Amino acid sequence: YRIQELALGGIGRDTRRTLDALAAEVASGEPGQMVSDPRRPMPGTQLVREWNGVEHTVTVL
Repeated sequence: YRIQELALGGIGRDTRRTLDALAAEVASGEPGQMVSDPRRPMPGTQLVREWNGVEHTVTVL
């Protein structure tokens, strides 16, 4: 990692600040707010694909 850091530069100031804030939150023991990823399908969503002429359905839990 150190060689990569010397060649490409270290962690930026904003990233360091974010990491420090996350570490402080974890160290405090207080639960943080969960942020959902908008790219993830909601539970109950059905994903349907056809493969080799057979339709496959998966339900997201």
